[in-house]
Amino acid sequence: MKQTSIFSIALYVILFLLLNVCTACNKQTVITNIQNNSKDTSGNQKLTVDFSINNGVGHPYVFGEGGAPKDVATASNISSQGFTLKRTSCDIDWLLGDPRNITLADYKNDVNGIRTNPAKPWLSNSKELINYGSKGVKFIAIIGYVPTWLSFKQNSRNGIPKDWGVYEELVQKVYLKYKSYNCVKFMEIWNEPAGEFLDLTGSPYTNKLTAYKDIYYHTVKAIHAVDNSTTILLGGPTSGSPRADGSAWADSLLNDPRIGKDVNFFSYHYYGKAPLGPDSDSSIIASWKAVATKYGKPDMPIFITEWNSSYNKETIRLNDDSPEAISFIGKRLTDFYVNHLFGATIFTMGQRSQSSTSMDGIFEDGTFMPKVRTFYLMSKILSLGKGESALKQTNWTACKNGKNITNAGSAITIDNQKVVWMTNDTQETYMESVVIKGLTPSTQYTASVWEASPANTAQSERESKIFSTDQTGKGHFTLSIVGKSVTGFIIK
Repeated sequence: MKQTSIFSIALYVILFLLLNVCTACNKQTVITNIQNNSKDTSGNQKLTVDFSINNGVGHPYVFGEGGAPKDVATASNISSQGFTLKRTSCDIDWLLGDPRNITLADYKNDVNGIRTNPAKPWLSNSKELINYGSKGVKFIAIIGYVPTWLSFKQNSRNGIPKDWGVYEELVQKVYLKYKSYNCVKFMEIWNEPAGEFLDLTGSPYTNKLTAYKDIYYHTVKAIHAVDNSTTILLGGPTSGSPRADGSAWADSLLNDPRIGKDVNFFSYHYYGKAPLGPDSDSSIIASWKAVATKYGKPDMPIFITEWNSSYNKETIRLNDDSPEAISFIGKRLTDFYVNHLFGATIFTMGQRSQSSTSMDGIFEDGTFMPKVRTFYLMSKILSLGKGESALKQTNWTACKNGKNITNAGSAITIDNQKVVWMTNDTQETYMESVVIKGLTPSTQYTASVWEASPANTAQSERESKIFSTDQTGKGHFTLSIVGKSVTGFIIK
């Protein structure tokens, strides 16, 4: 009895110790998994691309900017980073240098040759057009505003023209001058007419939309009298609001029998974080496309000619020099591109001093802020800025805790490269399980991986991933996607 009791006790102790060791191992495993899920999901996220399924056209002009300096050195640097489109102004009041000491009667009577031979002709952006145009950058230009002596509102360039005949004459001179540079492809008629840039004071108008449609009519009439080609596309309403109030103006333009056929594109501005839901870029682009489709123009080009996170100072300066702007820019550019936006110009890519807190893109010494890395990666490295690409089906699935990359896209580019890119706008790093379909069966491929992130300038390849396809043409590999980054790869 005594020996049996001792043996039983010993056996109990051994079993107890073994059970606790196993329990400790299990606890450690659970803890490790929790830590991994908070930092690295170890393949639970999944991105699937199918190169055999088309998803429309991606346009190169989404990689545009406004506000960068006009000099030749900056033009060269900007184009080298993948910027394809530049927004500028061809303001009517610049034509004559806007001499404020004359009257409308003076102009009409050609006093001192002001009408036929002005003393200060063409104070314009000619250097900008020459410098950027020579680098292959195209322009979208604002045509609008009037000399103060032509405006109903005293001493204002934002007023309604007193004389439509004179206004049309000035429009013709400006248009022909800009056309001669061969790099202006689009013209917006006026800028944010629903806001402060159109003032009805002193005029017979009481409604801005009515006034704007008359401005549009007289601008188009003037241009068609000297050039009835489609060399330069004309559009509007250059709305300061991306939402329903802005698209309502677009609807009214197309519904006007005088001008509807001459609205070649829509444009609007959108400052904001563009969150998911009704305020997302995809939702807003769809709402503007719906207006065009309503009038039988489903393929009408749509531009966002001013965009950023904000036009005010920010704590985290996404609109300026914060490295976190890399993924913010990636998120919005991807939404633009995969939703078939025709063009977009971020505002602004201006140059400033290192100590300034304005919204710019270039430091005083000529170096670019981190956000430019995204343009370089997507437009230059992935070739999305070289020309129109064929978008492909792209899907991503979150892991059990709902976490994954922010958005993604894939395409076959104009130079026949198969490319894929992903934006991770979170702070976490994900191990993405990448599945590629629609490739040649039983073939070995290499994915050349590039990254734009706070720690990576995208100036060199990050790594190569070798994978093989099965008999159906499907291959897969895993890829680390760091926080606040845009990661892309080229399949070779």
